Formats: sequence, structure tokens, C-alpha cells
Amino acid sequence: MDVENIIKDIEDKNIKIDKRWFYHGSPFTYEKYYTILREGILAKNTRGTNSSKYNYIYINRKEDDSYASNFSNYVVYPRIILNNKIKAIGVNDSYIKKLLNHASRDIKLKTMHSDEYQVYKKIPPKKIIGIAFDIEYLMKKYPENTDIYLNILRELSFLLTEEFDLPLIDVLNKKEINKNKVLSLTR
Repeated sequence: MDVENIIKDIEDKNIKIDKRWFYHGSPFTYEKYYTILREGILAKNTRGTNSSKYNYIYINRKEDDSYASNFSNYVVYPRIILNNKIKAIGVNDSYIKKLLNHASRDIKLKTMHSDEYQVYKKIPPKKIIGIAFDIEYLMKKYPENTDIYLNILRELSFLLTEEFDLPLIDVLNKKEINKNKVLSLTR
């Protein structure tokens, strides 16, 4: 089955993407995402150098459709979708950055993109409203990895069907992915 037919088969209804949602991207393992969905996102569980040294979790928003944002840096990973009821610091706010950096030597904020935010220590699981995985974009851009992406999609579908009742969303296409169709998909 080619990419077009796979996508047509598994992507269901159109959904409205809320621009106020936050996203947290991280390389996928079943165990890691299971733990995040069960316990929340902890600063020590996040990827990158800041997770071990600092007490903040990087998150971002999809502020536009360009790929010149932090959001686009994580498009190759499944991303945890978080509701907009999170106390997050917009790290490009120079006043906030200066204030926090002077308040404590333990608080370090670093950013390169205007769509980055940080949350202190933990994001509880009740803030998680779904998982984003932009399968069509990935399969078209990296066709040599189609089997890898489909395996990740199957694992996510199983996790979200059997363990957690959350949607799986192709954010770039604004479509919900039908998890049952993914689980019945064979290559």
C-alpha cells in the first residue's frame, strides 16, 4: 500500500487545532510515553541538556504553519498535546528572563524560538489531552522510514486504545487518526 492510500485509510475526521495548545516533543519509546501518560511530564524525563541541570520542561505552541519554529524541530517525534491551562513562562519575554535569572542561580532559561515556553518541575497527566504524530508529513518527507513510522503509530495506537483514552492527531493535516484502523493495518 502506498503512502497516499495508507493516510487515506487511517486518517478520519477533521478536527480543530487549538492554537492555545502546548506540545512537548520527545523521542518515542513505549515505556517512556506510558510513564508520561501515567505520571505526567517531569523535568528529569525530558530530553536534552536542560533536563538534568535545570528544573524546567520545554514546551511549545504551534503559532503558525511555518517550519521556522521550535514546534517544527519536534515534528519527527510524537508530541504530547497539553491543554492551555498550564502555568508556562514565555522564555523570550526578556523581562521575565532577566527577573528569573537574577532571582536564583538554579533557574536558567534558554531559548532560540518565539514559540518556546517552560514549565517548572512537572506537568500533571490531567493536562495531557492527546498525542500528535504528523504521519503523512513524515512518510512523504522520509519514505525510507515508512516502516519505522508505522511501527511507532501502531505502538501509540495500542497505548492510546488499551491504556489511555486519548486521541491521536495529525496536527499538520488537522485530522484525527483512527487508532483501530492503524491496529488492523498490515504492510
